[in-house]
Amino acid sequence: MVRKQQQRLSQRQKRLAETSTQTVNDDGTVTIDGKKYSVVKDYSGITIPDGYQEIDYDYNGQKINAVKGIKTGLILMYLESEDGKGGFYIYDETAKTFSPYNTVAEPEITYVVLPITNSLEKPAGYALTKFTMNGREVQVLMDADRQYCLFYGVSSLGEKGWFRYRVSDGTIQAYSVVKTTNADTVVKADNNKTFGGNRFWLTIITILGVIIVAFIIVTIILAAKLSKVKKVFNMASKDEVDLDEYTEKEIEEYDEDSEDDEDAGFDADTGFDEDDSLYKSYGDDKSGKNDVEELKLFDIDDEDK
Repeated sequence: MVRKQQQRLSQRQKRLAETSTQTVNDDGTVTIDGKKYSVVKDYSGITIPDGYQEIDYDYNGQKINAVKGIKTGLILMYLESEDGKGGFYIYDETAKTFSPYNTVAEPEITYVVLPITNSLEKPAGYALTKFTMNGREVQVLMDADRQYCLFYGVSSLGEKGWFRYRVSDGTIQAYSVVKTTNADTVVKADNNKTFGGNRFWLTIITILGVIIVAFIIVTIILAAKLSKVKKVFNMASKDEVDLDEYTEKEIEEYDEDSEDDEDAGFDADTGFDEDDSLYKSYGDDKSGKNDVEELKLFDIDDEDK
């Protein structure tokens, strides 16, 4: 087992050491990995890849034909070797280098495989190596079990980044590289702190809300009780009832009796019911003065007789 791992590590180191070397020659040709290529300027008879259109391009001070991706934005040039074989290559305008134009596809989506440069953020657990995809050798990051590899590229939908390629069936998925720099760690910590602060203030606001609601409820209850007590004392004062020695239950019973009297039409000023026969017989004067005078006159007449 150890020997196999050492052999595998040795192979990876050997493949990693294989780097592409390129030079631009004075005659306009370019040498890639020791092989010379000429840049084709006329695309008549050459099939342009789908999703690309022919443009005029300034290459090292010369106007040539090139193709540009409508969605990918990639610049492709057709390079032809000395033996007459040729193909499209991706031209990196910043590095001034070429890499083979190679695509892998899923239904309705194609992917252009781009070279893996040192400036790219590479995920851990993968080793840089070369791998044959769609008949061509490209740079990929291979996992230890050689079941998956990652390639850097751009899809026909314009999505650029890392993609995971399953070796067994050729299926492709987008792959996100998680950054582990110190700056990112600080940002995550700040986000957690902010979230914790928000939770603290949310808790405080909730508690204050509960206290305010409870205070309003208690105020309403006390106001109702105060109104009832005030009513009882007013009625007791009118009836000259001393409530100092009454219990709360007796006061409530007194209040209920007083309400029953009001419902029955009892007049607290005169002591008569509105339905009382005497009240009806002796006129509408609720004070009772007229009734008393009439009774007195009746009594005097009796005595004279």
